[in-house]
Amino acid sequence: MSYLYVVKSRGNKQPRYRIYIGFTDQYGIKHRRPVGITMDAVTRRNGKIIFPGTARDMQRSSDDRIARRVWGIDDKPKNGAIRLSELTRLWLDGPAKEYASRRSYQIATNNFVRHCGDLFLPEITPEVMEHFRDVTRKNNGEQTAANFIRHLSPMFSWAVLKGRMMKSPIVKGIRLNPVPPEPAIFGQKQLEELWAEGINRGWEDSVAQWKFLYYSGCRAMESCVFREEQFDREGRAIKFWNRKKKRWENQPVDDEFFAFLVDTIRSNIYSPRLFRYADPSALERKLKKLTVDHFKWSENLTLHTFKTNAVERWRKMGLDFAEVSRLAKHRSVQTTLRHYTYFDVDTTREKMNAALRKAAKKNKLFQIGSSIIRKAKIGMRE
Repeated sequence: MSYLYVVKSRGNKQPRYRIYIGFTDQYGIKHRRPVGITMDAVTRRNGKIIFPGTARDMQRSSDDRIARRVWGIDDKPKNGAIRLSELTRLWLDGPAKEYASRRSYQIATNNFVRHCGDLFLPEITPEVMEHFRDVTRKNNGEQTAANFIRHLSPMFSWAVLKGRMMKSPIVKGIRLNPVPPEPAIFGQKQLEELWAEGINRGWEDSVAQWKFLYYSGCRAMESCVFREEQFDREGRAIKFWNRKKKRWENQPVDDEFFAFLVDTIRSNIYSPRLFRYADPSALERKLKKLTVDHFKWSENLTLHTFKTNAVERWRKMGLDFAEVSRLAKHRSVQTTLRHYTYFDVDTTREKMNAALRKAAKKNKLFQIGSSIIRKAKIGMRE
């Protein structure tokens, strides 16, 4: 089904209109392309926007062929070749049928189609992949571009084995190996500075929601929809909806978290919701602004950083990885080990020195005990 929509952008003197044509193909992939019609070609009649002839025909038509013609996509296959969307469907129905990251392959394909078109496999060359890499890196960052290429690579290798392509377009120079940024781990002093600066700016609601993310380790959207009835005061637990298992699950709360929840509910004015903000983007913007203006010790501070610090807090409490994985709502312990284990030099040094002191103390007690036993034996002989 093809459709048209207008995006209004403010120019220097007057607003401008840009018209896009989009359609969804039979594989569920959304395509979008600007028609190239600006405000000069748009007229108004009785308050309605009237498009030129081509755009008006597209608006009236319900056939995808018009949209495909605008895209420049040929419906006729070339020598039996298939498109990337068809390859993705075959990949998801075949080798990746049991993969947990099926959606990631579909997202990578959708982004490739959005930037480069739904091309036939022989038309996807290293130059096209290089263009896709550069555009994605500019729009979404280097880490996202590397993830997209990493998910497209096995599909192309599988297509080569099946005889759909001569060789994979992802050559050595196209792959990206970005170094992920180090997560920001808070200290108690830094946390107190963060809360105090937020309150000084009048962001009490934001600080309360940040604290909830830090104590619970939940996702940002889960805090936005959290309600008062999800707090079980008698059982000292909070309830979260598990979307994968489709059931409510209890998460125990410690004394510090329990006192925070009681105080927050007592002063809550947004009932039945516990917090003010229902959109994580507002919390993210304030956190970024606070980081840029005041704190220089963390450039990678996001809402997910609170979950990282929650995991680190649980580890310092002495919980094992199975318990931490359950509290963090991970599917398996391997996810916790892969993404939430960090090597801290100072902490490791303290543990090593503590072990040495304990061993030295134990050795000293052993020497004292041996000396006493030796003296006792000598006395018995005398």
